[in-house]
Amino acid sequence: MEHKYIVALEVGSSKIRAALGEVDDAGTLTVKAVEEERLVDSVRHGVVLNVSEVAEGARKVLRRLENREGGRTIHSAAAARRCRRPARLSAACP
Repeated sequence: MEHKYIVALEVGSSKIRAALGEVDDAGTLTVKAVEEERLVDSVRHGVVLNVSEVAEGARKVLRRLENREGGRTIHSAAAARRCRRPARLSAACP
């Protein structure tokens, strides 16, 4: 069977983290590699302040994942977004 891979990208206030996982025939996800890049004053409280620096950080971590997995090309990635709400609110993130 053809290998199925998933790439997740998390942009946080202090770093960008990317993970590469492989899904087997049973649907089990195995994390194969994780890379991260530090950010300085680019994201604050979930707001991107420096788009070019965040984009470059994302390119760097994705490139490192590609290199770790034998030069495999990453065509797309799922991005995660964290959000914080005051404790008195229980609504989900928008």
